Amino acid sequence: MWGELYGIDGTYPEEPRRIFLWCVPRSLSSAVTKFMSFVDGMQVWFEPYSVCYENATARDLQYLGDDSKMKSYRQRLEEVYQDRDMTNLIEKSATTFDADLYNYDWVKTQLALPEQPETKYVFVKDMAYAVDGMTTESYLPAAPCQHTFSIRHPLAVFSSFKRAILKEFGETRSSAIDITTDCPIYRPLEFFQQLHRMWEDAKQQSGPDPVILDADELLRDPEKVLAGYFQSTGLPWSSDLLNWEPSMDICSKWNVSHSYFEKAYCNIWFKTSFNCSKFNRKVPKPGSTLAGPMLGAKMESNMDIDDDIRKCVEVSMPYYNAMKESL
Repeated sequence: MWGELYGIDGTYPEEPRRIFLWCVPRSLSSAVTKFMSFVDGMQVWFEPYSVCYENATARDLQYLGDDSKMKSYRQRLEEVYQDRDMTNLIEKSATTFDADLYNYDWVKTQLALPEQPETKYVFVKDMAYAVDGMTTESYLPAAPCQHTFSIRHPLAVFSSFKRAILKEFGETRSSAIDITTDCPIYRPLEFFQQLHRMWEDAKQQSGPDPVILDADELLRDPEKVLAGYFQSTGLPWSSDLLNWEPSMDICSKWNVSHSYFEKAYCNIWFKTSFNCSKFNRKVPKPGSTLAGPMLGAKMESNMDIDDDIRKCVEVSMPYYNAMKESL
């Protein structure tokens, strides 16, 4: 189903086309989502499948109900958010939905509904882990789709992922959390394998080749990377898009779970992305932990990297490299 929605000749179908950006956490995908929001006629769905996944895991008390790590994780989350006043943090609107509505059938139906006359494109950003192991027919809409994938060097991904987890839980000691075991709803050791599996499946189908967006290259040369992404997805490019409003007004127009969006707004996971106004050119500073590996050097055993991060990076590199080398 990945590609059968296209014509035999691989040409783009009638509008509105659904452009999916599948990713791993901490790969700049939320910043890309805000950027895409300023494309004329673009409608955005923000992580609808992740809400389904959260409903089936973190919000379902039967999920790993007897697991001590899961009990501890749920307790931590409850303590974190009970002290944060999220009353009317984000106004409800026609595009914010109750999280209880979210299941995979509901999302599939919503994405297949006829759009408003002014909608030219639909952009759906989500995590590969949220649909891992599912058949595409069980979650993708019967509508024109284009699948794209965001990658970022695993060392950057997992270093950022652990910092976010630590900040969310108010921990200052890196040793306080092991990301491979202490957050049971995630399986970070499998993040890149899941993304790679989706990419491989998409490549085997008819229609246009899946597009890869390299987040590290995006930071080095935003215009080159984004112009290429637009060309590959059939979107009209303008360099005027490279700077946008820093306010969150555009984000309030997204189709999103209201409670999921409120949590995203008030925590470390998305705050920077939601308030960004451009992609700052950035390369690792010489001598920094990230500099060598992100510029192609091998991650040495004596580098100052937490064991859990190192473990995640090592198992992820083959999948990352396979996708990187296809560019």
